Amino acid sequence: MMEFIAQVLSPIIRAIYNVTNGNYVLALVLFTLIVKILMLPLSIKQQRSMMAQQRIQPKVAALQEKYKDDREKLNEETIKLYEKEGVSPTGGCLPLLIQFPILIGLYRIIQRPLTYILALPAASIVEKINENAAMFDAPFLAATGNTAAVEAGSLTLEQFSKYAYNIEISVANKLDLINFNLFGINLAETPEFNKISALWILPILAAASTFLTTYVTKWMAEAKAKKEGKEIKKKEKQQGQPDMTVMNIMMSGMTLMFGFSLPNALAFYWVISSVLGIAQQVALKKFIKE
Repeated sequence: MMEFIAQVLSPIIRAIYNVTNGNYVLALVLFTLIVKILMLPLSIKQQRSMMAQQRIQPKVAALQEKYKDDREKLNEETIKLYEKEGVSPTGGCLPLLIQFPILIGLYRIIQRPLTYILALPAASIVEKINENAAMFDAPFLAATGNTAAVEAGSLTLEQFSKYAYNIEISVANKLDLINFNLFGINLAETPEFNKISALWILPILAAASTFLTTYVTKWMAEAKAKKEGKEIKKKEKQQGQPDMTVMNIMMSGMTLMFGFSLPNALAFYWVISSVLGIAQQVALKKFIKE
């Protein structure tokens, strides 16, 4: 599945990379921008759905209060309310469902830049590894699954194919086939919790942008309610709904964890995507009228 999505996305990002004269950072930014533009119709639909749900929230809250001791009746009446108001409770989920396969496809492309961005045949990559065997360090050798073969400059195509997703980005980085530099941060490298470095910056920014995205959504909902003279009732726990602040912190924590487990290029994509998403959300809020 991941390979299939990567194959679908790779011609797009390869074309962007070539247009930018091999600027890896700019290619990631433009790819993210193009994805946002292509998903704009869905984002508009999502925004309208969110606004509609905000509009009927007082009625939902009233039902939750009325049927707080009868969960089955509450679900039944809530469904009726959504149908009557013409609101879909899942109307805003589609952009998120589409973004996930894009993310995992991009992850594979980031893992295998020689195959998916430079379009190098596997045989050519193996040849480059064998010709430059002395340049690779112990972690790289371990990742190949056959240290002796790499050290001897005799890695086979079969051995490479088995471990390609572990070593391609390192090969591209070590041999300077792609410039991964972003203001001194190497996007090809993965940060480590036990080693403080500049590589920590992007995972932290990714987690912060995740928190900010949810915060902005909540802030806009409260601003709308205040403008309409409505009081925001903070009874989520009593009504059986999750505490959004806790969920936001958990999501940000998961983003941080993934940021320390994957190459920095993916955290960079997430930051750019989140910033563009926040800007888009604020802009759509001004122009879309329910």
